[in-house]
Amino acid sequence: MRVSYQGKRHMVGSYRSLAEAKAALTLAKADIVRGTYKTPEEVQGERQAAREREAAALAVAKALEEKELTVSAWSEQWLDQLIETGRSDGTLRTYRSTLSRHILPALGKKKLGEVTQDDVDRLLRSRKTPAVRTNVSRVLRSLYLAAVDQGVGGLTAVPFRLHVPKPQVARGLDSSKVATPEQVRALAEALPERLSLAAYLAAIMSLRLGEVLGLQRGDFEGLDSPGLAVLHIRRQWNSKAYGGGASYSAPKAGSEGVLAVPEELAAQVRAHLERWVGEAKTSPLFPSAADPSRPLSQTRFDEEWRAARVKAGMPAFRFHDLRHTGLTLYAQAGATLSEIMARGRHKHPEVAVRYQHATLERDRANAAVLGAAFSA
Repeated sequence: MRVSYQGKRHMVGSYRSLAEAKAALTLAKADIVRGTYKTPEEVQGERQAAREREAAALAVAKALEEKELTVSAWSEQWLDQLIETGRSDGTLRTYRSTLSRHILPALGKKKLGEVTQDDVDRLLRSRKTPAVRTNVSRVLRSLYLAAVDQGVGGLTAVPFRLHVPKPQVARGLDSSKVATPEQVRALAEALPERLSLAAYLAAIMSLRLGEVLGLQRGDFEGLDSPGLAVLHIRRQWNSKAYGGGASYSAPKAGSEGVLAVPEELAAQVRAHLERWVGEAKTSPLFPSAADPSRPLSQTRFDEEWRAARVKAGMPAFRFHDLRHTGLTLYAQAGATLSEIMARGRHKHPEVAVRYQHATLERDRANAAVLGAAFSA
């Protein structure tokens, strides 16, 4: 249906029936007579202009709302985003703890864009130790860099300066943190039989306690093939997982890996599996006496460890020092720095980028030398 207007023919529209089309044509002609008729192009232009005005108004409202966003409110959004991107439970716990204990009490009620250099300096001065100040600086910087990246709070740059010291690469370990193979054996023998393997795993495989307790039967492969056994590091047992309660979680960021198991240790693992571990691949390597489907708790293990180190004549020796021991002995076995980093699954960006990844074949050879040191 068309109508003539100012010397041109214009479509009135498409309709389902002839009656509707005639009614629309009549209305269009009446609008022409009244001088209020608008062509389809004019109507479309007005609608587009209305949509643009609405979008602009929403943009202004959003901008005003974001400028009102507080540090506390943004921190919750930021943590939710980190959960969605798969950040580890340990990292999330650290961030939330630092926020709740240090940052939010001082800055939480302030709007993101209102935090000043003086506010930040005052906060850092009030923290008692360099370690806490460094941690606060790191979390606060990450929080604000994410806001700037997303344009939250109207920020285009972080409104203050933060000096976050770069982690220092250790130049050597305190000798008190490195045991001899004989001392490791003494510690292992001082532990209850069902737990003695934990000391060897921490030392020879350079594992953290959470990784040791998180091991399952299925994490070992090739135990019956001399020189070919490997251990998969897939998880850790968290005594306080993010959200509360003990549970399995991913190991420390970048710590997953496959490690060669020397034959001396493989024999001990076979004996341990046969005596103490269930048949299912998911059976914990160190099961809880109360519930064999779950690993022994870190609290219970710590009790046994404290007693064992006193019995072995090493009352100040930490379980984590076994990891230091293993990496030191591994280096003494002839491993390169990149191979040591691979063995320890330590991915410090300031160091790791300078070195090549170790191969599993080279790892096997180095592990065999290390394992020989523990043979009877």
